[in-house]
Amino acid sequence: MKRILSLTLALALLFAGAKTCLTKSQIADKAMRRAAELYLPVACQTAEGIQPEGTAFPVGEHLVMTAAHLDCQDSVTVISLDSGKTWHAVPAENLFRYQDQQNNPMVMKDVQLMVTPDISFKHPAEFRSARPGEAVAGKGIINMEGTMDGTLPIYDGTYTKGFITRVLELRVFSTNSIGGGLSGSALVAEDGKVVGMVVQSWPAYTGGNNPTTWFTAAVPAPVLEDLLRSFLQAQLDKTPPPTRS
Repeated sequence: MKRILSLTLALALLFAGAKTCLTKSQIADKAMRRAAELYLPVACQTAEGIQPEGTAFPVGEHLVMTAAHLDCQDSVTVISLDSGKTWHAVPAENLFRYQDQQNNPMVMKDVQLMVTPDISFKHPAEFRSARPGEAVAGKGIINMEGTMDGTLPIYDGTYTKGFITRVLELRVFSTNSIGGGLSGSALVAEDGKVVGMVVQSWPAYTGGNNPTTWFTAAVPAPVLEDLLRSFLQAQLDKTPPPTRS
């Protein structure tokens, strides 16, 4: 009976309360709670309005990280701090992309940094290497059935939960759900540290050419840290020393 009541309540919240959204303090899972704290929707501001693009997360006081393939091209890149209620423009000159070896998606860095001088983040991400078998969580926008026609809110974000299946030098794989819009989201371990950034789905096959399942593929934390460190050093090198009075 309890299971029936729980299922009924869950369905009621899903369909009758499309606007219902858990606050961060109501999320019991520590990794999911931290993923919610880091979650930043990314969109393109076009003549037709706001178009969903992907997800990002803060990595510095005025610095945000996402996937490089999120590209608004001739429209304006915008991010939201409040699940899509308001949007902040990021000028093109504040976007820095790292996309080497594009002919091989397995080793493409696919990282983008956004400088946000008018937005401050008090608790940016901390990184560490992923460990095979550990649980990880994420949160991102996802272009699932119902989000594109407005039936379901998209910018509230979708939570994912899985575990690390493989750790390579340039990719980390996990069983987290994957879909368009999750690119650029953080994979967060149970200690709250970011172990990777989602960039693509990766198929697994059982005979023939038809995939039987899909894994989440992410850029590993050490690669992200190296790029971040190089970027910050480059900014320091370009900054003139303060003048003495």
